Amino acid sequence: MYRQMSKRNFLVCSAKYIFVLASVVIMSMAFSACSKDDKDDGPQLKANVLTVGNREVPVKHVVCYKDGDEIYKVGVFFADDEMEEVRLIAKEDLYFNKKIDLTKKKDADSYWEVIYYDPTGNRKIDTWSKPDHKYKVGEDIYPVFEKGSLFIKKKSADNIYIKLEGRVEGTTKGVMYDISLLYQGKMTVATDD
Repeated sequence: MYRQMSKRNFLVCSAKYIFVLASVVIMSMAFSACSKDDKDDGPQLKANVLTVGNREVPVKHVVCYKDGDEIYKVGVFFADDEMEEVRLIAKEDLYFNKKIDLTKKKDADSYWEVIYYDPTGNRKIDTWSKPDHKYKVGEDIYPVFEKGSLFIKKKSADNIYIKLEGRVEGTTKGVMYDISLLYQGKMTVATDD
């Protein structure tokens, strides 16, 4: 009789532990299913499309120039005439594979730069992270974004991922631009002469 009672107590006790463990696992799954997963709350960007204000234009091709100091000049073009362009300039070891806060100037040996030329080739956005104290007297001081971020990742030697979004004052004082670009795909690699 003692042996049956002991076996029964063991089974009841084991069942309690299994129930508690199952509850913990289920609750963990419920909480992780509700996590944010680093998703943006804003509108989703369209793949391989530039949006400036309400105007959308698909990416035609991307050319990447690299100099000996590992500084990349990435030209994203939207027509064969290459008049409309988003140009990104960044040093690989400082700015690639990390989210760049475009609202901050950076006191470094190299700066990021974002430039946009409209379909007629007129420069509408020119912004970079050079700190104000690094400018010479009388030199134009370039703005940073009011809000925005940039992420660049080389997926392979000829494949790149770019995510740019933000709001910035253009080259005309007081004119603001909302700009976004999401691109993942092939790029032509060229040498910068």
